[in-house]
Amino acid sequence: MPEKCNYEVLRTEFAGLFEKGRPCVISGDIDGVLSAVLMGHALGWPVAGVYTLNDLWVLRSHLPSESTDAEPALEAANLVFLDHDVYRSRIASIGHHILQWSPETPIPLHTQGRASLNPNLLRGITKKEFGRKYPFGTFHFLLACASAWGSLRDFTPDDLVTALLLHIDSSFINAMNYQENALDWLSWLGGSEERSPLNPICRRMLHFTPKMILEQSRELARRFKEMGIQPRSQASIKDPTDGEEMSRLRNLVSWFEAETGWKSHVPDFTREPLAHFAMERSSGKPTKGDFTKIIADEPFSYAIISSDPKGFNYNWFAGRTH
Repeated sequence: MPEKCNYEVLRTEFAGLFEKGRPCVISGDIDGVLSAVLMGHALGWPVAGVYTLNDLWVLRSHLPSESTDAEPALEAANLVFLDHDVYRSRIASIGHHILQWSPETPIPLHTQGRASLNPNLLRGITKKEFGRKYPFGTFHFLLACASAWGSLRDFTPDDLVTALLLHIDSSFINAMNYQENALDWLSWLGGSEERSPLNPICRRMLHFTPKMILEQSRELARRFKEMGIQPRSQASIKDPTDGEEMSRLRNLVSWFEAETGWKSHVPDFTREPLAHFAMERSSGKPTKGDFTKIIADEPFSYAIISSDPKGFNYNWFAGRTH
């Protein structure tokens, strides 16, 4: 397992995934939304849909007009699922959850080809080493990649944007709770080395006192409230066709674009024809036997999020026989 992320090797191995202008389907929380802004700016990725694990909405303009079967349509659309881990070798995804029970439990639809990009997979970290799982958001990983590849130039976030980056997926809280693991991952990503893609953020963190973190977090909560977003939340949406939820999402995108100078391609889902696919979602305890059984049945997506009785989440398209 490499001690540092080799961004050039990563770029070569996943060149087919990082095509310019590739449409993406995002998660319904702040990590997915801001990842879409980042990739929209860096590679011109337009947002084509929203996937909440319970439901999938995709703009009909991105799907074959004659298609009624979800998975072949998604393959034909050349979509990439952003901030999700899709268990398909022919549908691309970028996520950050634990996906393997142990090195001895195969997950072929993630490991065959280069459709699944996940930092835990890159480092070979499984449920057997749950305490070593990636502690940050998809956004942070993509920020490091895009910066290393020259897709972002001179990204120097101010204090409020830095507070926002710490808030994504509760990354700062995770880092405080699991300090050794957070430092290990920062080292792997490049940390505060002068040439590191994360250097601008790490450099700004050097003068972030506890008082400043509290003040900027309070200001961020105030900004969220102005945008109609619950303060200190992850700004999650459940239905992008709901006018109020879509308004909050667009407020967040517009504010983040103004703060960063980035430009993205996020549509108003209330104004365009959508295909809607319901999902059948389940959960259980991530035992080796149950994990192996579920994986053999090829769920559309899944994640091991804890060792609790409902720590293994997975789903299929509704109506699928499994």
